[in-house]
Amino acid sequence: MERERQPGPAGFTLVELMVVLILIALASAMIIPKVGAGWGRLEEKEFLQELVRTLRGARVRAMNTGTTVVFGILGDERRYGVGPALNRKIPDNIRINAENMEVDRAAGQHLIRFYPDGSQTGAELQVIVDERKYFRISLNPLFGTVSWRRES
Repeated sequence: MERERQPGPAGFTLVELMVVLILIALASAMIIPKVGAGWGRLEEKEFLQELVRTLRGARVRAMNTGTTVVFGILGDERRYGVGPALNRKIPDNIRINAENMEVDRAAGQHLIRFYPDGSQTGAELQVIVDERKYFRISLNPLFGTVSWRRES
């Protein structure tokens, strides 16, 4: 007596599964390097935004408190910040060139003073990322505005 074979649940063969795994591996190999490169751009953008935010915050603080607020860059230690607490780190792949900044040679600092009327001493900062990307942060001494742009 012959039994009729009941169709079982449909499945995939080992060959089909291997082909799918190889395709996933190839797609991952093409995508992951692009994602990794994006992290570097994200970090440099975050640093620039934080630097500009710190400068703008120093101006607002001077206007709100009615006192002079000092922003400083300590080049040898690769730190910057407002007041005596220069607690923000400059990443190793970033170099900052300062133009028209006051220099305190004893402390080894470059300074920008923000005054209660909203003005400041003015400066130009050139931020160089990986020795190939250049950004300029401009501080208008009269209006106290802070702006940044990428240079070619």
